[in-house]
Amino acid sequence: MNIKTNLTIVLAILSFAGAIWLITENNALHQREMQMIDKWFDMEDDIVKLEGEVQDMKNQMDRIEMMIDGMTEVANNKKK
Repeated sequence: MNIKTNLTIVLAILSFAGAIWLITENNALHQREMQMIDKWFDMEDDIVKLEGEVQDMKNQMDRIEMMIDGMTEVANNKKK
């Protein structure tokens, strides 16, 4: 075999190896993208849960304030 043939074979092998590497990297990138999308949806679920908990806390605070206002009113009425 001459040098041109050897060089052509080496280039063909390197091209094939490069193509395989690109396919592998693309698959890995796709997998990471899917993981990020899963994390995004998990975060959205967590945010919805937290919003519900915050609303419950606001409701409890409103009830406590109403109870305090009621007790203050009763105490003021007793003083009169």
